[in-house]
Amino acid sequence: MYIFTSFCLWLALYAPMPLTWQPLLALLDYAPRWLVLLLLPLCLLGSKPSKSFVLFIVLTTLVNFWLLFDISLAFASKAPATSDTRTYKIATFNVASGRVDAAAIFDWYNSEHLDALLLQESPPAALKQQLPANLTLDCHGNLCLLTQHSFKVVRQLDRRALQGWGHYAAHYLISLNEVEVNLVNLHLNTPRHGFELLHAPISNFNAITRAYKNQAFESMIASELVAADEGLTLIGGDFNLTQPSRLYQQYWSEWSNAFNTVGFGIGYTKNSRLMGSRIDHILTGSKIQPLHAEVYSAMGSDHKPLVLEFAFQ
Repeated sequence: MYIFTSFCLWLALYAPMPLTWQPLLALLDYAPRWLVLLLLPLCLLGSKPSKSFVLFIVLTTLVNFWLLFDISLAFASKAPATSDTRTYKIATFNVASGRVDAAAIFDWYNSEHLDALLLQESPPAALKQQLPANLTLDCHGNLCLLTQHSFKVVRQLDRRALQGWGHYAAHYLISLNEVEVNLVNLHLNTPRHGFELLHAPISNFNAITRAYKNQAFESMIASELVAADEGLTLIGGDFNLTQPSRLYQQYWSEWSNAFNTVGFGIGYTKNSRLMGSRIDHILTGSKIQPLHAEVYSAMGSDHKPLVLEFAFQ
């Protein structure tokens, strides 16, 4: 049962599937996939298992940890090319509609010596009211950029085309030591509300499908804000997608995922009662050298901030 269930999960998550199935399968990104491990003791009941069977169980479990838990095994952070290379720090943080106090955000920003902070679900009014004199805040809806560096807004995207509200992307050119870097703040649509609809009549499958299509549309448009071959690029935010998911692989896999490159462990950035997911990401272009990526404590949000230290190639 354990091996069969694991195999079915692998197929559901990674095998080519008809488009009509994909919205429901996408909900597995947010499901408590660790529950499959509860079936593991069943394999050891009954007669004494053979060595080959035990080996197969071990291999299946290793594959489960690799495929189902989105683990990064970058064992060591990278070092700059030279000791005098200038390094920078950027972070992304969904503050869950203002659950994190504005003063705590500013204190954390200064204590971590950040160069830019991408905020999602932020409270612009509260942030502006307590904004320190040395920092600049730019908001488009609940998407905000906090930085001490000069920048200009290139473009921002809202959901009016989808008959929705709010912004899902903001594109900046930020100047770091006189080097202009493309910086994109994202908060893509979420299909997680589909879980709330599963107990309802099957007609609500239309709502799940619509949420998935909206997420695909936003990914398609936002991924074209900056060309994949534009090396000086940083894209951060709440993607509402895990790295192995189909939409992520289709629209975002051309960029390097910072946590995969220089992070270590599961790195969950979104916590719920029964599960965690790594759905907040920082992606880098070819001229950005990731040095160290780390997930910090949530500070009151249901998301955790993700911080990247980097240098220029």
